[in-house]
Amino acid sequence: MKFFLLDADDRNEQPHFLDWYEQINPMQYASWTFPRLNSLAVSLSEDADFMDIISYPYFMLSKEFANLVRMYDDTIQFKYAVAHDLKNKRHFIYSIPLIEVIDCLSPESELNRDSSVLRHVVLRRATVREHTLFKIGGVKNCYIVGSLEFLESAFRREVTGLRIREILLV
Repeated sequence: MKFFLLDADDRNEQPHFLDWYEQINPMQYASWTFPRLNSLAVSLSEDADFMDIISYPYFMLSKEFANLVRMYDDTIQFKYAVAHDLKNKRHFIYSIPLIEVIDCLSPESELNRDSSVLRHVVLRRATVREHTLFKIGGVKNCYIVGSLEFLESAFRREVTGLRIREILLV
């Protein structure tokens, strides 16, 4: 089975979250102690659309993409965030998946000095083979991985704003 890193495609405009750190700080996000429903102010140009995936400041999915995640893994739970674009008077509801963290990095992987950036990703096949969607453990930043089968289904459903990069397995 093949696996890919999931990320928001930087060719599409992403909403700029205002005061997000005060709403859901990274320590709360890591422990999932933040509320089930959150309201976040965003800034987005008038002609830009809300994409199906946001990777920063939190990994968030549209309702349709979240439903696809549920089809492939019904154990994943979600929190929710309403992104309010006050200037353009519109909003969009995102699902924040509580994804399992797996310590799966191979010694062949390359990290920067403070273990926040993965320069070269190599995963241990035995630790990831049964998973559809997971977060890589042992790295400070959020790296989400999806299986080929799951991502093919996402692209057939025309998920917008998704970028993938293949990962090596050993």
